[in-house]
Amino acid sequence: DFWSTDDLAGKLPALAVSDGPVGVRKVAKDENGKEYDLPSVAYPAIQCLANSWNTALARGMGAALADDCLEKDVDILLAPGVNIKRNPLNGRNFEYFSEDPYLAGTLAKEYIAGLQEGGVGACAAEMLCASRDSITDVALACGFGDAGYFDRMFRRFKGKTPGEFRRAYGT
Repeated sequence: DFWSTDDLAGKLPALAVSDGPVGVRKVAKDENGKEYDLPSVAYPAIQCLANSWNTALARGMGAALADDCLEKDVDILLAPGVNIKRNPLNGRNFEYFSEDPYLAGTLAKEYIAGLQEGGVGACAAEMLCASRDSITDVALACGFGDAGYFDRMFRRFKGKTPGEFRRAYGT
């Protein structure tokens, strides 16, 4: 199971993890073994929380997410994303609080405190160097894992945008 840790033959408790930061994603299986997502509360994007500058609200959002996690038997929420926004074209900006490091850190601290006070662990993600989708990211996501092919392709498209790469390869 991708969303749980191994218990190492009973030596450690297994832990269930879930994606965040604006809802709890829980995967379940039907009677035929097919996976599906359970319904989840969709909270406002994390940058909306940051725009409030409200530390109590950040702690409250963490507490609400902790309640959702406990309801779905999730031990650790894979959130929040604490990288600062450096590039407006980054596809993960919805996961980050702000471009201001003080504001991002202050609100992330409160968000995490709300989770932890509710008995749920937080796994802060993308702490640095995750400021843009690069050609490398796009190529790997498209399945170009062969190192030799990737090196040749990268030399050909160096300096191009991910969109130019996708169009060239029809992805």
